[in-house]
Amino acid sequence: MALAASDRVESPTGAAPQAPLPAPPTEAAAAAPGPREMLLTELTFKRYVEPRDKRSLRLQPEGWVQLSFTVDRKGRPRNISIVGADPPGRYEDIALAAVRRWRFEPVVENGEPVELRTGVRVRFQPE
Repeated sequence: MALAASDRVESPTGAAPQAPLPAPPTEAAAAAPGPREMLLTELTFKRYVEPRDKRSLRLQPEGWVQLSFTVDRKGRPRNISIVGADPPGRYEDIALAAVRRWRFEPVVENGEPVELRTGVRVRFQPE
């Protein structure tokens, strides 16, 4: 599934989360029951925390971190995992700390809140 430019979520400063590019399903994942997947742009933020580096981004390289996570029935990110990063080892902790603090409106299906899987690519750009 290709994402249009309008599916991307941008923040106003140095770090910009973007809707994830879905990974191809594996046979095990296709057979395993679990939360359905949803694009980040289909969710409503209740609280967005900007990924911030305590050091100035002016002297740092551009980079990104791709994260995958579950949004639980209360709208909290859970089971956050790093899917990829460039440069490796530079921005992962910053992105994880921010996403852990994000909150979403719970997704309701058939009158009940449900868990779902989503992901984000957080971009870091020099100021």
